[in-house]
Amino acid sequence: LFLTPARFPMAAEPEPPPLPLVSNILVVGLATPLAEVAAGPEAAPRSQRSFATTAADRERLRRARFAPELSASYPPDRPFAPGAGVACCFCAPSGLRISVGTAPSPSFASFVLTDEAYERSYGHVLTCHVPLALDTPLAQPEAPDDAGACGDASAAGEAGAGAAASEQGAASSEALSAMTAAAAAISSAAEPPPLLTVGDLSRGAAVWAPVALCIVSRRHAPLC
Repeated sequence: LFLTPARFPMAAEPEPPPLPLVSNILVVGLATPLAEVAAGPEAAPRSQRSFATTAADRERLRRARFAPELSASYPPDRPFAPGAGVACCFCAPSGLRISVGTAPSPSFASFVLTDEAYERSYGHVLTCHVPLALDTPLAQPEAPDDAGACGDASAAGEAGAGAAASEQGAASSEALSAMTAAAAAISSAAEPPPLLTVGDLSRGAAVWAPVALCIVSRRHAPLC
């Protein structure tokens, strides 16, 4: 007696469960304090240039592109595998531009990610604008290293104090007080200026910040 496949069929392998329609939901917004990014596809943070409150700087605020950050990811127990940097790069490849006065209309974009296993994920990005607080700070350049100048000033102060003490015969306590006052003046001069805010440049006008809502799916189901 021969057993044939027709009489005894092989058990079919179980089918893999269907992929969920949505793998991740990401929210990309402005990083604070607002840091300007370089022009070009690399969108790398440039050395911060100081903002002022002139008309040219207010116009520059309108044209500037600022660094994005991943502000939210869902579900919390399944993080976006490629990472926050990839999310920011694809949702805001050239940085984020704020708007002064009137909020722009929403915009839509899509992208495709292919991992090392040649599996694809499809991203759908809806960008809208929300009010930006006028007290949002603007990143300023780091203060230059003035340690040498401060050291020279301290040395000059000490020399001057010593000469004055020797010539006038002042008490050592008075010389010490003068040196302390000079050191305090140098320290206060070296303190960085307070950060400018968006309101300083917009002069009270409404400011709108872009927020990108990205839906990532393993199934190609473009949103319209």
